[in-house]
Amino acid sequence: MKIIKITAAILATSMALLSMRPIPAKAASKTVSIDMNGDGIKERITFKKSQYDNNYYHLFTVSVNGSRKFSSKDWLYDYNYKFIKLGKKHLLYINPYSDNYDGPRLIYEYRGNKLKKVYDFDSLYGCRWINSINSKNNKIKAMIQDSGAPLIGYSSCYVTLSYRNGRLKPDSSTLQVAGYQDTNIDSTQMKRYSLPVTKSIRIYSDKKCTKYKQTVPKDTRLRVTKRYSTNIKSASFYVTGNGYSGWYSSKDWDYDVMLDGCTGVA
Repeated sequence: MKIIKITAAILATSMALLSMRPIPAKAASKTVSIDMNGDGIKERITFKKSQYDNNYYHLFTVSVNGSRKFSSKDWLYDYNYKFIKLGKKHLLYINPYSDNYDGPRLIYEYRGNKLKKVYDFDSLYGCRWINSINSKNNKIKAMIQDSGAPLIGYSSCYVTLSYRNGRLKPDSSTLQVAGYQDTNIDSTQMKRYSLPVTKSIRIYSDKKCTKYKQTVPKDTRLRVTKRYSTNIKSASFYVTGNGYSGWYSSKDWDYDVMLDGCTGVA
């Protein structure tokens, strides 16, 4: 049986996250008028929470012009939404959430009298939360945060999405690391620290981690700048510092804590 060692700092952070229970908003429904499909006519979009019991909502629905187009049945506290302008139309980001702000993070397009899903953030490796999402120059840029990635703990990355053939797709499989959380100072802000490696680490010259380059000894201070992934099961991270540079594979160490001061497993 595989044993995962969790430090006191990690345990404290995990317990704090698990205790996060947002208070549901008082309003059970809200209606917004906006031109979704770019035809110059505004649609009426209604967000509704129902079946309230024991501080949870058990049904969340989205209706367009009075007709239900989306529903989620779960133990929900509340929801987030945002209309994202893309060309002449507006896409809809929705996030019904429960404990620890967990829940689906989806983008929909109103097309052919239907809400059609054009992107699911669950398709990205390690994506658990969305810190920000905006549009610029007909592209969508989001800052995603993971739930505890190998080596760098709670990290955040930028992903840029472009609309192609009725779907949103990432422009690249390589994402810029915006920062990661240092639990030594109990910070909730994502920063880019240089932190010492707590164990020796193998690094590779290629992002697929097939060409071994060298081993970085324990206590070497490294900084993580990029992440590469083509699926939701594994990723590699580009590290640099003290004369070392290369790609680290999540498969090498699974979820062991590698940098001192970072969290490990959520």
